[in-house]
Amino acid sequence: MTTVSTNAHVKEAMNSSEAEGRGPLTGTPNAAAAGPLLPNPGLAAALGLAGPLSAADLALFAELLAGLVKSRVPLPEALKMLGRDAENRRLRRALEDVQAQVAAGASLGSALRARKDDFPELFVALVEQGLAANQLHAALVELVREYRAQVRFREALWSQLLSPFVSALAIGGIVIFLSIWNLPLLFEDIFGIEQRLFRWGRSFPWPTRAILEMHRWLRDPVSLGVIAGCIALAIVVVLKLRRSRRVRFWLQRTCLRLPMVGNYLRTIAQARFCRLLSMLLMRGLPLDTALGFVRDATFFVPMQTAVAEAAKRVSNGAALTEALLDQPLFPPTLVQVLGGAQAQGELPAALSRLTDLYEE
Repeated sequence: MTTVSTNAHVKEAMNSSEAEGRGPLTGTPNAAAAGPLLPNPGLAAALGLAGPLSAADLALFAELLAGLVKSRVPLPEALKMLGRDAENRRLRRALEDVQAQVAAGASLGSALRARKDDFPELFVALVEQGLAANQLHAALVELVREYRAQVRFREALWSQLLSPFVSALAIGGIVIFLSIWNLPLLFEDIFGIEQRLFRWGRSFPWPTRAILEMHRWLRDPVSLGVIAGCIALAIVVVLKLRRSRRVRFWLQRTCLRLPMVGNYLRTIAQARFCRLLSMLLMRGLPLDTALGFVRDATFFVPMQTAVAEAAKRVSNGAALTEALLDQPLFPPTLVQVLGGAQAQGELPAALSRLTDLYEE
């Protein structure tokens, strides 16, 4: 099968928003797709710092697999094709292992669960639910939507919050460095004046002396090597700390207290909560189980803590309204809407409408 035909199957799969895809995964094996279909790993994966596969990788994998499932390609053959075409070495190894297990008789869900470091729990759970209901294609389409939403969120977060801050920090650092490096050279007599003042028992004010000393230090090649090493070490430390739950909780809780930024992050977290819970409830999962998956899938640690407490209360028999009522991340208006929808048996639809409202 050519790349063009593969992409056509993908478009056909994504355009069918209804929950189709029933029937056994049988059909005539197709030839391998020409050309690479899956991307290379990022810097974090190259440094061995990444967790599960990125949202972009997972979305593209689910999209391509949905197209092949829609075309009735046998599942082992579909996995073999995708693994062979993956440029991402980590994803290629994972798909080769999953394909081998499926070809040996294991279910796709159990094969993915064996690669839990690559495929997150939400991905595996929805695949297993789709297989159990004989609706794998529909489950894959839902996964594509979810992980595409994650990609859009991260792009928006970077463009609106992180990018301006990082750009300002980088520009400020470059300006300071160049000023210390070049400013004394613009006034060549400054070193002679410094020597004459020293002979007279006088000296420049301390800010001027500090700039001159830093200029001399920066002109030393050894000092430049030390700075480069410190920058590289700082990058590795930051990437490591990003995986620390305690550090992420402290940083995110601090961001919630900032004006404008806090409201933006809170809205994004509420939109993600509504979207995930709506998707899982529409797939037929019980409320307490769905809340557990939402807790594991959300990136926002304060939201994880709030949802974990809510899931515990719901599993003990409390209504969703009672479970969310005293959680600061859920405003009273949202809790009241969800309570009324749950009482009328329309909770998934209400969550879907709230998602659209928050994401506008």
